[in-house]
Amino acid sequence: MNEREKDSWYKTKNMIKRIEENTMKFPIEFMHHCWHRHLPVAQDFIDSKKTPNKLKRLCMQTLLERAYHLMQMKPNDHKNIGL
Repeated sequence: MNEREKDSWYKTKNMIKRIEENTMKFPIEFMHHCWHRHLPVAQDFIDSKKTPNKLKRLCMQTLLERAYHLMQMKPNDHKNIGL
């Protein structure tokens, strides 16, 4: 693995860790009934042709899994979450 690949893996692992940390609990602050979170990595990294597709897929899979995780945690009582 060359230095660029190592750097990409490091950035990806760090991004996944931060996504997981940011989605441990169901969000309580909403704007217009939505919750919004930016990716914890520069968009240039995701858009770069130098970033391997397998890392891009891993990022997308993590986002989908964490969205599902949040859906499972969603309280039934909408009054308590600001909706």
